[in-house]
Amino acid sequence: MIGGNDMINILVAGDSFASNWNTGEEWWQQLPYNITNIAQAGASQYKILKSFTSVDIKAYDAVIVFHTSPTRIYASKGNLLHKDSITHRDSCYVINDVLSKRGPIKRALESYTKYFYDDDFITYTHRKICHDIETKTHNVPVIHASGFDYTSVYTFKNFVSITDLFETHRGNICHLTPNGNRLLKERIYKQLQQLWA
Repeated sequence: MIGGNDMINILVAGDSFASNWNTGEEWWQQLPYNITNIAQAGASQYKILKSFTSVDIKAYDAVIVFHTSPTRIYASKGNLLHKDSITHRDSCYVINDVLSKRGPIKRALESYTKYFYDDDFITYTHRKICHDIETKTHNVPVIHASGFDYTSVYTFKNFVSITDLFETHRGNICHLTPNGNRLLKERIYKQLQQLWA
């Protein structure tokens, strides 16, 4: 079991449910550990996978990964809808979000969904990337989580669902209220203790 006087190092990766909203009230900032956070608001699953190339995973006592929606499209050149946003200018596109907007990006995505989008392919690709993330993190204790419903997407060992918190405590910090962040911190903390037991 990890504990005592040792400094515990945790790596947090994923999408906006785990990113830094610069408030100090994020759930991961409330954990009593040394946190390295490489999560990015609006990250696609592929971008989450790529983020692991910037760190040595074996240097951490545990990894927490927040997985995103399969319908988030990878954007290698940044997000044209949020180009002036500090938190989202490098984000990827969620199909339903873009389709609710106006302008040329919406029209381009309408053409993409009409002529090229294939749900089976998107799901297959997303599952392959989930598997690659599991493979990349298999040497350390890992908690997988998502603010999206993953019941029919992928089955992770040590998965923490937060869809109930997102429904009942929706807010502006990691998409949760301050109390929702506190409750999420408690879930993650409890899961970490079980991993290390």
